[in-house]
Amino acid sequence: MRRPLSSVLLLPLPLLLLAGCKIAGSGPSSSPPYRPPPPGMATCTGSTLCLRVVPMRPGPPLPGRLVVAWIPINDDDPRGQPEIAFEAPFYGNERTVVIPYSAIRPPRYMELFPPCFERRPECDRPAGVATGYVLVIPSTGAPATPQSVGKGTITAVGRLVVGYGTQPIAPGGPLRDVFPAGIAGGMAPYAPIPPPQGGHDRAFLNPQGTWFDLVTCTPADPRCDLPYPNLT
Repeated sequence: MRRPLSSVLLLPLPLLLLAGCKIAGSGPSSSPPYRPPPPGMATCTGSTLCLRVVPMRPGPPLPGRLVVAWIPINDDDPRGQPEIAFEAPFYGNERTVVIPYSAIRPPRYMELFPPCFERRPECDRPAGVATGYVLVIPSTGAPATPQSVGKGTITAVGRLVVGYGTQPIAPGGPLRDVFPAGIAGGMAPYAPIPPPQGGHDRAFLNPQGTWFDLVTCTPADPRCDLPYPNLT
């Protein structure tokens, strides 16, 4: 039986800004895509995550609970469990979703990495790093739990990674296989890009104002094959 997570941060609906706008499509890219605000959509500011809702099949998205979950880069690490950092209603009639960074609780558990390899004082202080994902899960009437963000229950996934660093990590450092261009300090959006030779995605910091896709299943296909970011 699932137990409620007492530390989940429940947020009122006004923190989730919803707009009814036309859906714009997207395609694969070999480099971090810059997406300015589509026509008719509000500007995406540097203090928000901005996603346009894109159903995988014709029809409305499945309703549920919109969550941001911190999941360790190494998802096989038994020390780290998913953390629910944001939760709000998802009604299934949204065209866009905008989540303020201030509404996302920073991760409690972070993996530690040296920020650089040079012999400098700042390279001796480990940087804490976490990766977050925007998801929609079915509504159960209880707060979301770490167990509720398993792939078998998710009905929508954002095509981005929310990176968090206690300090910047330089390009070519210990996370070069995941963040080739390095990682910024604080919370920021990254585009997961498959490398040309195949393998796991690589995450690249995106400019402010980027719109990402929230890809959703529909009632006609409630367990569709969602494009999960695949970093490790």
